[in-house]
Amino acid sequence: MGKIVYKDVYVTAEVDSVKDAKVSIKELKLKKKELGIKKKEVSSQISEIRAAYRVKSANRGPMVRGGGKVGGFFRLFQRANRHAARSDKENSIVPLEDVKTQIDYLINSIRVVPN
Repeated sequence: MGKIVYKDVYVTAEVDSVKDAKVSIKELKLKKKELGIKKKEVSSQISEIRAAYRVKSANRGPMVRGGGKVGGFFRLFQRANRHAARSDKENSIVPLEDVKTQIDYLINSIRVVPN
């Protein structure tokens, strides 16, 4: 039975026979499909986070108008809360984007090319 070797830029399969080569090719194709499914799961998580933020931002009221110093004070807190909500959304998306990038790298490293 051959073995699959993960190198820096690509994945190779070291085999001794044609039968081992066919099995290795099937394993690599299956691994690529599994990674694609994981990538879709991560993408859907990111979409859910963004959709929840859109709903939250659509349902919040407008900024306080006028009011001189008191209105300015309330607007300051509203801006801070809105900025914090945006930052929370982005901070929760960044690790998922990193995972998605790693999965992309692995998918691109698997190439089934006959010699």
